[in-house]
Amino acid sequence: PMPAGENFCGTPVRKLFAPPGETRLGCRHCHRLVYASSQRRRERLSRADDRAEAVEELADKVLARIDRGEHIEFDEAIRLWRHLSYSINDLRESLRENVGEFQTQKR
Repeated sequence: PMPAGENFCGTPVRKLFAPPGETRLGCRHCHRLVYASSQRRRERLSRADDRAEAVEELADKVLARIDRGEHIEFDEAIRLWRHLSYSINDLRESLRENVGEFQTQKR
């Protein structure tokens, strides 16, 4: 990719672009342009990553309480288990959607 004021990358392409505010023509890579669909995919993957972090944080909190020898009531344990279970299922579904979309794009 071409940093400002330097040469173009030299990649053979069919289309050249001059984004708003830019006077030089260059390929998508030179101007660091991406399609909106790839941005949406990144956003979905970011949300899935956030969900994974939330599940991990909750699991760490529960395990820390157990390690400290704190008593966890049965009802609370069931509630935490359900919360983790729903979060993990939500994460799995999100990953399935993203992996399926990624495999479709590769073909």
